[in-house]
Amino acid sequence: MKKSVSNFLLATIWLLSVSNPLFSQTKKEVQFSLDTLVKSHQTLLQDYNNLQDDWRYYDSFYEHVKTNLFPKQFQNLPITEAVSIFDTSLEGTLKTIQSLTDSITLLADSLNTTHEDALKLQAQVANYSEILMAALNASSFPQTESDLLGSWDLFLNPIQINGAPGEAGIISYHPFNIPDSIQQHRIYKIEFSPDDLATLVFQNGENQKCFYSIQQFNPKSNYTIQFSKQDEFKLLAHISVLPQGLQISYEIPVQTNNAMYFQGLMKK
Repeated sequence: MKKSVSNFLLATIWLLSVSNPLFSQTKKEVQFSLDTLVKSHQTLLQDYNNLQDDWRYYDSFYEHVKTNLFPKQFQNLPITEAVSIFDTSLEGTLKTIQSLTDSITLLADSLNTTHEDALKLQAQVANYSEILMAALNASSFPQTESDLLGSWDLFLNPIQINGAPGEAGIISYHPFNIPDSIQQHRIYKIEFSPDDLATLVFQNGENQKCFYSIQQFNPKSNYTIQFSKQDEFKLLAHISVLPQGLQISYEIPVQTNNAMYFQGLMKK
């Protein structure tokens, strides 16, 4: 193709130089025309070469796109037909990306809302705990023996100990399954009345009315309370003053290999 263009230009130059005698041109004018044509020829050749380079680049790009993005049945289509298929595929891909973007945004909003709700719940729990502890501290620390009068709820767990009380090593402090013969000794309420009378309410629903005697009462230290009804009933409760309230413990009157106690908090 380059050779044909060159031959055509040379033929044109020769014809211009020998034809049309009516136009008398000087040698200088002919030479100028010749130079102009040669420059135009060179410019055209450069444009042609540039177009060839661009075409090779775009053709390589098209081959890359259709090989990697098109199914096999579409890889041999002419570029004019392939463009339409590519546009349709691109539109579907963009819709999918937009859908994923919307989903991610929705998920992020949901996570932020969940996090905010969790923080609010945490703040509410903390506030409730503070109120509960304040109420507990206000009602569970008797300053005199008369402050014990009234009804107290007991929250007890069974424990096993090894050794003598007071110098014992605890084997288990966690709740565990115990038979009914032991469970019936669990107290869940004590009512202290005037005249040293008390009513103990057991887990099985039985009530035990008896006398009580407080020994070495101290609002800031440990003391004991003796419950008794002649020889029919006796129980010694150990009271400890802890930061979370009054702790009560008493030995379970059953025969076991290790001493067993009920232990927990007293709340008024």
